[in-house]
Amino acid sequence: MTIRPRHYAELLIADADTNLVASRLQQLAAIAAATRQLTSLVTNPATKPAVAKTLKALDIDPLVQSLVMELATVGRLNWLRAIVRAAESKLATQGAAVPAHVTLAHPVISEAQLRTQLTDLLGPVSSIDITIDPNELGGIRAQAADRSFDTRLDHRLHQLRRMVRERNA
Repeated sequence: MTIRPRHYAELLIADADTNLVASRLQQLAAIAAATRQLTSLVTNPATKPAVAKTLKALDIDPLVQSLVMELATVGRLNWLRAIVRAAESKLATQGAAVPAHVTLAHPVISEAQLRTQLTDLLGPVSSIDITIDPNELGGIRAQAADRSFDTRLDHRLHQLRRMVRERNA
């Protein structure tokens, strides 16, 4: 059997309470953001012990530590994001709250109001990661596990262009 990101995701959420799973996923997502730098450090025999020591000092969950070190050793650190997405999707199918990732042009409503609206649209939300992108022309993009919606102006224009091309084809 070939081991895939979904297998690691199942390992992360098996027999763990909601807070522990959320913490593990946050830790993995943060580590995934630094994958390029981490890969060069972990594959170097001189710095590998220092990386392991740093992960432990940062109070990273032991399962996450061993997963990161194993994936780095076999050259699969690029799987970290896929593992997080697979775990969030599996949690969502179980009806558990999952983190939501939101991109806005500027803050227009409070986080409490946003949480209420996201829960109505995407289901239970455990936390909200808000990115303010002043380059956006308006609207909002939100994703929680495999559910998402996008009301940004550039997304709507892209949909309109695609519809016109399809009708003219």
